[in-house]
Amino acid sequence: MPLESGLKSAFVLHSRPYRNNSAIVKFFCLEYGTLSGVVRGVKGKTAKNAALIQPFLPLHIAWNGRTDLKSITTIEEAGKATFLQGECLLSAFYVNEILYRLLQEGEPLVLLFGSYCETLNLLEQHGEVECILRKFEKHLLDQLGYGVSYSEDAYSGSKLEENVFYEFVTGVGFVRCNHGEQVQSNVAFQGKHLLAMGCDDYSHPQTRRVAKQIMRQSLAVQLGDKPLHSRNLFRKPKEE
Repeated sequence: MPLESGLKSAFVLHSRPYRNNSAIVKFFCLEYGTLSGVVRGVKGKTAKNAALIQPFLPLHIAWNGRTDLKSITTIEEAGKATFLQGECLLSAFYVNEILYRLLQEGEPLVLLFGSYCETLNLLEQHGEVECILRKFEKHLLDQLGYGVSYSEDAYSGSKLEENVFYEFVTGVGFVRCNHGEQVQSNVAFQGKHLLAMGCDDYSHPQTRRVAKQIMRQSLAVQLGDKPLHSRNLFRKPKEE
Protein backbone atom coordinates (compact mmCIF):
# COMPACT_ATOMS: atom_id res chain seq x y z
CA MET A 1 0.00 0.00 0.00
CA PRO A 2 1.59 3.33 -1.04
CA LEU A 3 2.10 6.14 1.43
CA GLU A 4 -0.84 8.49 1.77
CA SER A 5 -0.06 12.18 1.37
CA GLY A 6 -3.29 14.16 0.90
CA LEU A 7 -5.87 14.77 3.59
CA LYS A 8 -8.76 12.32 3.75
CA SER A 9 -12.22 12.77 5.26
CA ALA A 10 -12.69 10.55 8.31
CA PHE A 11 -14.56 9.87 11.55
CA VAL A 12 -13.34 8.20 14.73
CA LEU A 13 -14.93 4.80 15.36
CA HIS A 14 -12.90 3.76 18.43
CA SER A 15 -9.86 4.83 20.43
CA ARG A 16 -7.75 3.47 23.26
CA PRO A 17 -4.73 4.82 25.18
CA TYR A 18 -1.28 4.02 23.88
CA ARG A 19 1.98 4.63 25.68
CA ASN A 20 2.45 7.94 27.52
CA ASN A 21 0.54 10.55 25.54
CA SER A 22 -0.84 8.75 22.50
CA ALA A 23 -3.88 6.79 21.40
CA ILE A 24 -4.54 4.04 18.90
CA VAL A 25 -7.53 5.18 16.90
CA LYS A 26 -9.62 3.36 14.34
CA PHE A 27 -10.95 5.76 11.71
CA PHE A 28 -13.58 5.32 9.02
CA CYS A 29 -12.21 7.11 5.95
CA LEU A 30 -14.03 8.17 2.79
CA GLU A 31 -11.60 6.75 0.24
CA TYR A 32 -9.83 4.12 2.31
CA GLY A 33 -12.31 2.35 4.56
CA THR A 34 -11.21 1.72 8.12
CA LEU A 35 -7.71 2.57 9.26
CA SER A 36 -5.88 2.09 12.56
CA GLY A 37 -3.30 4.69 13.46
CA VAL A 38 -1.35 6.19 16.33
CA VAL A 39 -2.35 9.74 17.23
CA ARG A 40 0.15 11.58 19.42
CA GLY A 41 -0.50 14.46 21.74
CA VAL A 42 -3.73 13.31 23.35
CA LYS A 43 -2.57 13.51 26.99
CA GLY A 44 -0.52 15.80 29.18
CA LYS A 45 0.49 19.43 28.73
CA THR A 46 0.87 19.12 24.96
CA ALA A 47 -2.45 17.36 24.39
CA LYS A 48 -3.28 19.37 21.28
CA ASN A 49 -5.17 16.49 19.66
CA ALA A 50 -7.24 15.35 22.65
CA ALA A 51 -10.38 17.23 21.58
CA LEU A 52 -10.23 15.70 18.11
CA ILE A 53 -10.31 12.07 19.23
CA GLN A 54 -14.05 11.90 19.68
CA PRO A 55 -16.79 10.20 17.71
CA PHE A 56 -19.18 11.95 15.31
CA LEU A 57 -16.74 14.80 14.56
CA PRO A 58 -15.82 15.24 10.86
CA LEU A 59 -12.05 15.16 10.45
CA HIS A 60 -9.36 15.49 7.84
CA ILE A 61 -6.42 13.16 8.42
CA ALA A 62 -3.19 12.13 6.75
CA TRP A 63 -0.87 9.27 7.63
CA ASN A 64 2.18 7.33 6.64
CA GLY A 65 3.52 3.85 7.24
CA ARG A 66 3.29 0.50 5.48
CA THR A 67 2.23 -1.66 8.44
CA ASP A 68 -1.31 -2.25 9.67
CA LEU A 69 -0.76 0.40 12.34
CA LYS A 70 -0.21 3.77 10.66
CA SER A 71 1.28 6.95 12.06
CA ILE A 72 -1.22 9.81 11.86
CA THR A 73 0.76 12.83 10.67
CA THR A 74 -2.12 15.30 10.41
CA ILE A 75 -5.48 15.45 12.13
CA GLU A 76 -7.75 18.46 11.99
CA GLU A 77 -11.40 19.34 12.41
CA ALA A 78 -13.36 19.37 9.15
CA GLY A 79 -16.73 20.55 10.44
CA LYS A 80 -18.87 20.80 13.52
CA ALA A 81 -19.46 17.76 15.69
CA THR A 82 -22.82 16.06 15.34
CA PHE A 83 -24.92 17.02 18.38
CA LEU A 84 -26.67 13.92 19.68
CA GLN A 85 -28.62 13.17 22.85
CA GLY A 86 -30.50 10.30 24.47
CA GLU A 87 -31.61 7.47 22.21
CA CYS A 88 -30.12 9.17 19.14
CA LEU A 89 -26.70 9.24 20.81
CA LEU A 90 -26.95 5.57 21.81
CA SER A 91 -27.99 4.71 18.26
CA ALA A 92 -24.93 6.47 16.85
CA PHE A 93 -22.68 4.50 19.21
CA TYR A 94 -24.38 1.33 17.98
CA VAL A 95 -23.66 2.29 14.37
CA ASN A 96 -20.01 2.96 15.22
CA GLU A 97 -19.67 -0.38 16.97
CA ILE A 98 -21.02 -2.47 14.11
CA LEU A 99 -18.76 -0.60 11.67
CA TYR A 100 -15.80 -1.20 13.98
CA ARG A 101 -16.64 -4.90 14.18
CA LEU A 102 -17.51 -5.58 10.55
CA LEU A 103 -15.38 -3.39 8.28
CA GLN A 104 -12.09 -4.65 6.89
CA GLU A 105 -9.17 -2.23 6.96
CA GLY A 106 -8.22 -0.64 3.67
CA GLU A 107 -11.47 -1.58 1.89
CA PRO A 108 -12.90 1.65 0.42
CA LEU A 109 -16.67 1.92 0.83
CA VAL A 110 -17.53 5.36 -0.49
CA LEU A 111 -21.30 4.79 -0.63
CA LEU A 112 -21.32 3.43 2.92
CA PHE A 113 -19.38 6.48 4.12
CA GLY A 114 -22.10 8.66 2.61
CA SER A 115 -24.79 6.56 4.27
CA TYR A 116 -22.97 6.93 7.60
CA CYS A 117 -22.90 10.73 7.27
CA GLU A 118 -26.60 10.74 6.35
CA THR A 119 -27.40 8.56 9.37
CA LEU A 120 -25.63 10.94 11.76
CA ASN A 121 -27.46 13.90 10.25
CA LEU A 122 -30.85 12.22 10.59
CA LEU A 123 -30.14 11.27 14.19
CA GLU A 124 -29.10 14.85 14.93
CA GLN A 125 -32.46 15.97 13.54
CA HIS A 126 -34.21 13.59 15.96
CA GLY A 127 -35.59 11.41 13.18
CA GLU A 128 -37.40 8.13 13.84
CA VAL A 129 -34.57 6.05 15.30
CA GLU A 130 -35.84 2.62 14.25
CA CYS A 131 -36.36 3.73 10.65
CA ILE A 132 -32.90 5.31 10.51
CA LEU A 133 -31.15 2.25 11.95
CA ARG A 134 -32.95 -0.29 9.79
CA LYS A 135 -32.13 1.67 6.63
CA PHE A 136 -28.47 1.90 7.63
CA GLU A 137 -28.18 -1.77 8.60
CA LYS A 138 -29.70 -2.85 5.30
CA HIS A 139 -27.35 -0.61 3.33
CA LEU A 140 -24.38 -1.85 5.35
CA LEU A 141 -25.18 -5.49 4.54
CA ASP A 142 -25.63 -4.61 0.87
CA GLN A 143 -22.28 -2.83 0.71
CA LEU A 144 -20.48 -5.72 2.41
CA GLY A 145 -21.95 -8.22 -0.03
CA TYR A 146 -24.39 -9.82 2.41
CA GLY A 147 -27.57 -8.20 1.11
CA VAL A 148 -30.58 -10.11 -0.18
CA SER A 149 -33.44 -9.31 -2.55
CA TYR A 150 -36.60 -7.82 -1.07
CA SER A 151 -38.51 -8.13 -4.32
CA GLU A 152 -37.91 -11.70 -5.54
CA ASP A 153 -38.16 -15.23 -4.16
CA ALA A 154 -34.61 -16.44 -3.58
CA TYR A 155 -35.32 -19.90 -5.03
CA SER A 156 -37.88 -19.40 -7.78
CA GLY A 157 -37.00 -15.85 -8.80
CA SER A 158 -40.69 -14.93 -8.87
CA LYS A 159 -41.84 -11.55 -7.57
CA LEU A 160 -42.80 -11.38 -3.91
CA GLU A 161 -46.54 -11.08 -3.33
CA GLU A 162 -47.99 -8.80 -0.67
CA ASN A 163 -50.30 -11.34 0.96
CA VAL A 164 -47.99 -14.35 0.81
CA PHE A 165 -45.71 -15.39 3.67
CA TYR A 166 -42.01 -16.00 3.13
CA GLU A 167 -39.37 -17.71 5.24
CA PHE A 168 -36.10 -15.85 5.66
CA VAL A 169 -33.01 -17.92 4.89
CA THR A 170 -30.01 -16.02 6.25
CA GLY A 171 -27.57 -15.04 3.53
CA VAL A 172 -29.89 -16.36 0.83
CA GLY A 173 -33.13 -14.40 0.96
CA PHE A 174 -36.86 -15.05 1.19
CA VAL A 175 -38.56 -18.27 0.18
CA ARG A 176 -42.29 -18.79 -0.20
CA CYS A 177 -43.81 -20.82 2.64
CA ASN A 178 -45.87 -23.89 1.92
CA HIS A 179 -47.41 -24.23 5.35
CA GLY A 180 -50.72 -22.55 4.66
CA GLU A 181 -52.34 -21.09 7.72
CA GLN A 182 -49.86 -22.84 10.03
CA VAL A 183 -47.11 -20.31 9.28
CA GLN A 184 -45.52 -18.94 12.46
CA SER A 185 -44.92 -15.20 12.52
CA ASN A 186 -41.50 -15.61 14.14
CA VAL A 187 -40.05 -17.55 11.20
CA ALA A 188 -41.97 -16.13 8.22
CA PHE A 189 -42.90 -12.67 7.07
CA GLN A 190 -45.70 -11.24 4.97
CA GLY A 191 -44.64 -10.10 1.53
CA LYS A 192 -45.99 -6.56 1.89
CA HIS A 193 -43.53 -5.81 4.70
CA LEU A 194 -40.60 -7.21 2.73
CA LEU A 195 -41.55 -5.12 -0.29
CA ALA A 196 -41.75 -2.06 1.95
CA MET A 197 -38.26 -2.81 3.28
CA GLY A 198 -37.01 -2.96 -0.28
CA CYS A 199 -38.17 0.64 -0.69
CA ASP A 200 -36.78 1.66 2.73
CA ASP A 201 -40.35 2.38 3.81
CA TYR A 202 -40.60 1.70 7.55
CA SER A 203 -43.69 3.79 8.21
CA HIS A 204 -45.81 0.80 9.28
CA PRO A 205 -45.10 -0.46 12.85
CA GLN A 206 -45.22 -4.10 11.75
CA THR A 207 -42.71 -3.42 8.97
CA ARG A 208 -40.36 -1.99 11.59
CA ARG A 209 -40.78 -5.10 13.75
CA VAL A 210 -40.15 -7.39 10.79
CA ALA A 211 -37.11 -5.36 9.74
CA LYS A 212 -35.61 -5.43 13.22
CA GLN A 213 -35.92 -9.22 13.38
CA ILE A 214 -34.42 -9.71 9.92
CA MET A 215 -31.55 -7.27 10.50
CA ARG A 216 -30.78 -8.78 13.90
CA GLN A 217 -30.64 -12.26 12.38
CA SER A 218 -28.52 -11.13 9.42
CA LEU A 219 -26.01 -9.19 11.48
CA ALA A 220 -25.66 -11.97 14.06
CA VAL A 221 -24.08 -14.22 11.44
CA GLN A 222 -21.42 -11.60 10.68
CA LEU A 223 -20.84 -10.40 14.25
CA GLY A 224 -20.43 -13.85 15.79
CA ASP A 225 -21.01 -14.68 19.44
CA LYS A 226 -19.39 -11.61 20.97
CA PRO A 227 -22.23 -9.30 22.17
CA LEU A 228 -22.49 -5.66 21.20
CA HIS A 229 -21.76 -3.34 24.12
CA SER A 230 -23.99 -0.61 22.69
CA ARG A 231 -27.08 -2.82 22.94
CA ASN A 232 -26.56 -2.97 26.70
CA LEU A 233 -26.78 0.82 26.81
CA PHE A 234 -30.28 0.60 25.36
CA ARG A 235 -31.36 -1.98 27.93
CA LYS A 236 -30.12 -0.36 31.14
CA PRO A 237 -32.73 2.42 31.49
CA LYS A 238 -35.50 -0.14 31.12
CA GLU A 239 -34.08 -2.47 33.75
CA GLU A 240 -33.43 0.13 36.44
